[in-house]
Amino acid sequence: MVQLGIRLHDVNASLSEEYQTLVKRAEKAREEGFSCVHLAYSKVIKGYTFDNCALTEGLARYTRRVFEKENLDVAVLGCYLNLDHPDTDKLKEIQSRYYGNIRVASLLGASVVGTETGAPNAAYKTDANTHSKEALETFIKRLAPVVECAEKYGVSMAIEPVWKHIVYSPERARIVLDAIGSAICGSSSIR
Repeated sequence: MVQLGIRLHDVNASLSEEYQTLVKRAEKAREEGFSCVHLAYSKVIKGYTFDNCALTEGLARYTRRVFEKENLDVAVLGCYLNLDHPDTDKLKEIQSRYYGNIRVASLLGASVVGTETGAPNAAYKTDANTHSKEALETFIKRLAPVVECAEKYGVSMAIEPVWKHIVYSPERARIVLDAIGSAICGSSSIR
């Protein structure tokens, strides 16, 4: 069965903030005939930092109740952080946030966590190295443990190629898919 979905942050985006709550957006999405949504917490619920302290079972249960009331599925949980961040401590924090989003996705019944592929700098901006082979190899290494976590929770990771990011074409996406598939099986040269 085909479901029609919408990015939840696009629902009611032009209205005043009082109508931009999770509940109001879910109601409006259903009213407009959608059956599923792409939820990016930080783009829908303003005023919170969705670090691991916020990515709780309680948040997942509350969110699930909101969407069940409207007979909506969360098809994709969006997490858009830079997995090619050059600072090791910041990278560990970023990976940890992905793990938290994966856990919440599994509790929501969302089978996919979607992400973009970043840039090899702290600013998350395109630079001369963004489309380099080295940036792609680093991204793959840093994505691999996130994918392993997702597999343990029964969730898939979806990468969204974007011209300004490391994975900017179908060909680069294929390289990532092939490398990650091999890395999890233990036979990849990218470690």
